Amino acid sequence: MDWPAYSPELNPIEHVWEALGRRIEVRLHHPENTQQLKQMLIEEWSLLPQEMHQLVLSMRRRCQVIYSQFGLAIHQNDHQARRRFVEWAQNEIAVVPDFHKRILFSDEAHFWLNGYVNKQNCYIWSEANPQVYVETRLHPEKLTVWCDLWAGGILLQKR
Repeated sequence: MDWPAYSPELNPIEHVWEALGRRIEVRLHHPENTQQLKQMLIEEWSLLPQEMHQLVLSMRRRCQVIYSQFGLAIHQNDHQARRRFVEWAQNEIAVVPDFHKRILFSDEAHFWLNGYVNKQNCYIWSEANPQVYVETRLHPEKLTVWCDLWAGGILLQKR
């Protein structure tokens, strides 16, 4: 996965979605329906374990980078809840050796499928009765994938 090795970005799942999207995009055959898209995503997902392992291993360093670069930059005009959370996180990072292993990231991504026209979701926009019209989907087909990433592994749910 492509992202700076010392990037302080703490939600690595965004990089996972980007990697999956790129892998689907460069395939020779593009999916024609959501079933094919689902199968392609599962196949590409199975090729990511080594990269996921490296991502999990990098979390301690990422937490340390955030703490060293931004941890002490709490200002009086910050919201109290945000200040309390940052102070708590600073304390945990300092006293709990495996704090980075207790962080759970979750996110979802939508993988869109282009091409098929669902006539129930089409609208014709015209002031007069058109002789010719081009159908455009109101909501293109998509596959939503939800993921949890933590030091113990990855939980994946396809919806």
